[in-house]
This record gives sequence, C-alpha cells and structure tokens, in this order.
Amino acid sequence: MEKLLKLMLRTTWFIKSIGRLLVPEAQRILAGGGALRGTTGNVSNDIRVLKGRQTKLRVRTMFCPALLPEREVVGDVVPVVPRNAPPPANIRCASGAEILSTPLSNSLSNSLSNSWLTTSLRNISLKLCLAILMGSLLGDLKAYAQVKLAPLPLLTPCTQRASDAKADQAAQPFIAKLKDKDAAVRAKAAEELGKSCYQAAALPLVTALQDTAPTVRAAAVKALGQLGDRETVEDLRMITGDADTNVRLALIQTLSTFTGFLARNAVLNHIANPPTDFEVKDETDVRVRCVAVLTLNELPNVEYSRKGIYFVYGFLRSPHAVVRQVGEQTMLALKDTRNALRELIDTLKTHNNPELRRWAAVWLGKFGLEDGRDALTAAAANDASPVVKDAATKALTQFKAPIR
Repeated sequence: MEKLLKLMLRTTWFIKSIGRLLVPEAQRILAGGGALRGTTGNVSNDIRVLKGRQTKLRVRTMFCPALLPEREVVGDVVPVVPRNAPPPANIRCASGAEILSTPLSNSLSNSLSNSWLTTSLRNISLKLCLAILMGSLLGDLKAYAQVKLAPLPLLTPCTQRASDAKADQAAQPFIAKLKDKDAAVRAKAAEELGKSCYQAAALPLVTALQDTAPTVRAAAVKALGQLGDRETVEDLRMITGDADTNVRLALIQTLSTFTGFLARNAVLNHIANPPTDFEVKDETDVRVRCVAVLTLNELPNVEYSRKGIYFVYGFLRSPHAVVRQVGEQTMLALKDTRNALRELIDTLKTHNNPELRRWAAVWLGKFGLEDGRDALTAAAANDASPVVKDAATKALTQFKAPIR
C-alpha cells in the first residue's frame, strides 16, 4: 500500500510540474492584454486556479484558446472585441466562469494566430507525457507485483550432462544466439541451453551472467541451475549483488537448488543478508531478502533456516515502517514452511537471549499450530525470565482448546 501511495504522490508531483510550466504562459497572455476562455470548476483535467484582481478562471491542461483580434473562436466564448476598441467590462461566458476580455498585443496575436496548431501541440505533448508517466508507473507496479513473499520452487537439474561431439555440435546454434543483438533472442537461447543438458553450454552461460540485459542474466542464472554444474557455483556467487530484482530472485532459486554449502550459504549471507553497510529501507530489496529466507526454510537441510528467521527478527525492529511491515508478512508466511515452526520452538527452549525467547513465544502464539503448545506450556511454567513466562502464557490463549 505504501508503494502505491508513493506512485500516487509521484503522479501528483508530475501534474503539478506541468502546471508550474504552463500557468506562467497563461499569465503571460493576460499580461499582454489577452483573454482566456473560462471553464467550469468540474472539468477533470483542470490544473491550477489563477487569481488576480481582474481575473478569476481555471486553466486547463495548457493555456485556453485565446480570443484573437477580429476573429471568432469556436466554442462558448463571447464575440470578439475589435482591434483598438476600448476594453469592455467583465463578461461571463456560457460555461459560467468570469473572464476579462481585452485586445491581444500584435506579437502575441501573431504567435497564437493558428489556434488549431496550439491545440494540436497541446494534445500531442499531453499524450506523450502521460504515456511516459504511465509507462513508468506500470513498470514500477510490475516490479512490485513480481516480488511475492513465498518460497521459490527448486529447479530440476539435469541428471547427467551430455559432453560428446554430437551434443557439442547441437549446442552451437544456441550458443551463437547468445551474441545476438536482440536481448529477447539471447534470453531465449539461454533458456534452451538450460533445458538441453549439454555440458558445452556451461561456459557460454557463465559469460552471459555479465550480459547488459537483466532478462538475459536472469535466464542464464536459471539455465545454470538446470544444468547443475557445480563448477559454476562460484561464478553465480560473484553476482549475488546484482542490482536487478529478477536476477537476484533467479539466484535464490538456482543457488538453493545446488546442495553444497557454498551455494546455499550464498543465499543466506549474500542475498538474505548481504555484506554491505547500507541501511535496509527499500521495500523491494527487503522483499527479495525475505524470499531468500522463506526458500531456505523449505529445504530439507535445516542448517540455513534459523539464522534466516533471525534476519527477519531484525527487520521487525527496523525504524522503517515498510521494512517492519514486510517482516510481519514474512513471519506469517513462515508459518506454512517446512522448518520455521521447529526453529521457533528450539529458540524458545534453548536460546540464551530472553528477548529472542519472548519473541519466539509471541510468534508461536500467532502461528497457533498445535505442535507449539507443549513448548509454550513449559515456558509459561518454567522459563527463568518473567517476561518470557508472560509472553508464553498470553500466546497459549491464542490456541483453540485441545480436543480430548
């Protein structure tokens, strides 16, 4: 929701910026003795109200069509005032807004004599601006929607990789396409090489990890996960700091698929908790980190689960509301993972830090899973910390009565 609010604010800023550029032009027309067409206050694309001692009108997306000397303007505007005639009194146009009509200066008259051109330019410029704006907003929304807080499924690596001459020859057309000018062609070639199970594909895919297009890099990462060549793990570890969201998500999926320590440790300590000094405050960034934690908590090997959960504990204590919110959502999602319940139970039973034991008790209560009841009951009765006892007692009230 906060992300959407930021996008709305960006839209508002954009419209106000247009107003700041266009309203001075309307003021210039008035200063030069021109007259602007009045509009009603309920026009959807009104931007700014001009106020002055002699003017009271709303300005549409650009300055309104001007009353030109000795010409008529199409629309609900009063007849033209002849050149050199004395300024008339205030008049009211059919739409109901007051305007002041006086002759235009010669220079201004010349600059605006082709009112159809002015209108066309106005319409074209607005359409271009809106297209750029909407493209930006939709791009942000698409990126935002992609980072769902859920574990990523592991890939299915090749059981064996063909390395004979026939396989090498079959791989060459796809390897050649990795150098195509079109990024879509390169990405598709990477996908096909991942499915091929050709050993010859490994090195070209490693090279594609440095491609300028993030779609190609992400496709190469997944392809290497499908090939399952352990020799490429170090190359994958080297790009865990990639700035692109989809590349990092692909790295979570691929490195988690490899069963070795180096690969899965990279997910934990290079993606979920990268070694940087930057403060965590970007929503997309923290979502990617939490996806890494959720994915690790689905692995049969629990070696990486608990530390990942403790990273989420840190997010819950962040000074930034958006980080805390994502942390809460991640804890709720952890309820449905393979390992999280057991890790919280073990934390409540064995951790030396009473604050972490209290926190584990709180979330075991929120989970409300029956397997957590015994640990909470024991903590409520026997924990050395009164704070933990109290938290465990309150957590038990969130459980349904046991079935006898």
